[in-house]
Amino acid sequence: LLDEAMARLAGALSGGAVTAEMTVRYVQPAHVGEKILVYGEVVKEARRLLEMRAFLYSPDASGMLIAHAKAKLQSIAPEYEAEAKAMKVS
Repeated sequence: LLDEAMARLAGALSGGAVTAEMTVRYVQPAHVGEKILVYGEVVKEARRLLEMRAFLYSPDASGMLIAHAKAKLQSIAPEYEAEAKAMKVS
C-alpha cells in the first residue's frame, strides 16, 4: 500500500514512475479486515527523481500510525511511457 500510494502520486505528477529505493518502518500491527487510511506526499523533486513519503493510519478517532515509508522514484522518460502503459498489469 505504501509503494502504491507513492507510485500513483508520482504517476499523476510525471506521467509514470518506478520505485528505485524504498524503506519501510512498521510501527503498529494492522488487523485483517481493518480499514486503513493511506497518505502520500512529495518531499523533493529533482529532474526525473522524486523523493517521497507515505503513511498508513488507523481511520478511527485514534489516528494511530501503523507504518511509514520513504522512497526514491524515477520518472519514466516520455519516449517509454506508451510501452510502460502497455505492460501494465491490471
